[in-house]
Amino acid sequence: MPKPSVAIGAPVDERTALLPEGNTPASGPNLAQDEQWQKHTLGRRSFILITSLTIFLAVELGGSLATIPLLQIQEGIVCRQHHANVTEPAIDPRCKDSVVQADFAMLQGWESTFGLIPGLLLSVPYGIASDKHGRRVVLFLSLLGIALLQSAVTVISYFPAVFPIRLIWASAFLTVIGGGPFVMNAVICTICSDVSTSEQRSNTFFLIAATAIAGQLIGNPLTYVAMNYDVWFATFLGVGILYLATFASTAVPETLDTVETMERASLNEDTDPDCEHSSSIEKLTQRFKAATFELLNAFRLLATNARLCFLLGSFVFTTLGKTASAMLLQYVTKKFQWTWAEASLLLSVKATISIVLFVAVFPMVNQLLLNVAALPAIVKDMWLSRGSILCLVVGTFGLGLAPTSANMILALTVYSLGSGYGATIRSLLTATVSPNHTGMLYSLMSLLENTGALVAGPLLAVTFRIGMGWGGVWVGLPFIAAGFMFSIAMVVVFSIQPRHLTAAAA
Repeated sequence: MPKPSVAIGAPVDERTALLPEGNTPASGPNLAQDEQWQKHTLGRRSFILITSLTIFLAVELGGSLATIPLLQIQEGIVCRQHHANVTEPAIDPRCKDSVVQADFAMLQGWESTFGLIPGLLLSVPYGIASDKHGRRVVLFLSLLGIALLQSAVTVISYFPAVFPIRLIWASAFLTVIGGGPFVMNAVICTICSDVSTSEQRSNTFFLIAATAIAGQLIGNPLTYVAMNYDVWFATFLGVGILYLATFASTAVPETLDTVETMERASLNEDTDPDCEHSSSIEKLTQRFKAATFELLNAFRLLATNARLCFLLGSFVFTTLGKTASAMLLQYVTKKFQWTWAEASLLLSVKATISIVLFVAVFPMVNQLLLNVAALPAIVKDMWLSRGSILCLVVGTFGLGLAPTSANMILALTVYSLGSGYGATIRSLLTATVSPNHTGMLYSLMSLLENTGALVAGPLLAVTFRIGMGWGGVWVGLPFIAAGFMFSIAMVVVFSIQPRHLTAAAA
């Protein structure tokens, strides 16, 4: 069984402990990560960040261009199953009746659930792989799986007379390759964290979130124009961009620290040459034992830090809440009679507000809290997380209860003010573990997000069906339910004091 990794950047010799004895002021997680960060030149760090964020932007653009047109196409397929004589589903009012919309919501909900099962099962193994074999290969595989999935959904939707539309549920298992979007997000965060200091980490995560929002800001108007030209043109363009992003990921430099490689090389020098002839079964057994050891380390990390466990658990509820935003377009087209192309522009309003927050407001507040208020980084992240989750709660309830389009846009604005929650809570959690556990930590976040999203799709589809049955304001029932999910996470975040997390990290 391989030795567990030591702190990144620490010297390795015969006196190095196999198991960490805890973080001292001289070897705390932030200091160790800063030492790792100093290994990278400014040019190398900039190249890694720019390349990673450009790929992330391309994925957002490709996803927007492919997904929104396919929603309109699939709604039309479901509509024709109920009304065979529909010729123009995009404008036919029969496609907005409760029966069609309920079936369409269930189709999308289960597609989301089936698509997340591979990520749920494989996020931790891929996290182990990223810590052992490198970030770049995991990033490539996750992007390849996403591109293949989108290709399969496109083919199924293009030939509805050949393939049953529910076959898109099975195509979701193509994300076994790479683990899907959550693994991609986790490895992007890991790569960027590898080249950031503890003080800069929060701003780095803001940049990642801002990149995702920039993708929406650019992608949604582009989708509107492309859909008005032809929905299939928009879809094919989006799929093509996803493949470009996949192959571009091979240009991202590897950021995994080489300490473990050096340890293995040192061990190999002292190994009996006869051991080189060990059977393949023995090698596979050793790898399985190593993976099991890393998996046990992940759960041990949770068992020894109850507050970290609660904060990570809140990811389940925030994911349940955030998943409701995926129904925003269908909700708006149903309740306010907007077209799908018009609804896509609504996402640009949200993106505009959010990117101003990430590019200007959050970095400014970040510096004020650090330099003027002189708050420790972990305390600053806690207060930013609290403010963000509060906005998510208020905004989500507002979306569900909005009687008019104007009220809905106002609620969406408040909701957008909470866009920084994911970045601040990740920065907060990163500060509580040693740097050689960051890949595992992000994979645990991904695992819990997957768990929440696994339940969210069918649950929100059921609430949408119930809400349409009740009528009136209850059409927004999925957002009301999401508001309660965010409220649970808010209770967790407000109940934990920053000093407790500081003590745990010390």
